[in-house]
Amino acid sequence: MKFLILLLIVLSTSAYPKTPDGSEKLIQGWIDDLHKAIQSKNKTAIRELFHEDANFAVCEKNQERRWKEKWRSGDELVEYLANNGSDAVFYVNAAERLESGRIRTLLTVTGLGPEFVIPSMRFEHTDKLRYKFGEYGACGWGSVNRLC
Repeated sequence: MKFLILLLIVLSTSAYPKTPDGSEKLIQGWIDDLHKAIQSKNKTAIRELFHEDANFAVCEKNQERRWKEKWRSGDELVEYLANNGSDAVFYVNAAERLESGRIRTLLTVTGLGPEFVIPSMRFEHTDKLRYKFGEYGACGWGSVNRLC
């Protein structure tokens, strides 16, 4: 199973440029800011890191005790991260600046349910870097959504 996760990461990162363009550093700064805001439960700071209409998926157990994605946005997302995100860790696997000015990144997330990969997150960078939208890898890639 770990082989499948590794394969997904290798295949996903092959689409990213090999020459750094500074995007990874910007994304790491966003992650650091998010971590500080969550640890201090600063809801205003959390809200400022997400575009106003951004949706973000987290992993939760459903009635069958399987991990399933749950999409959150706005105040619901801010509340969730402030109250449940203290163990969340985001790892930058790759990042690149797109022609549109947005930044596309591949992240691995732990601490919000089972470890999962977000194969393509998009960030807007105007006055401040904000998460805008992204694709979402299945919850529990590491456990293939088996009963826990």
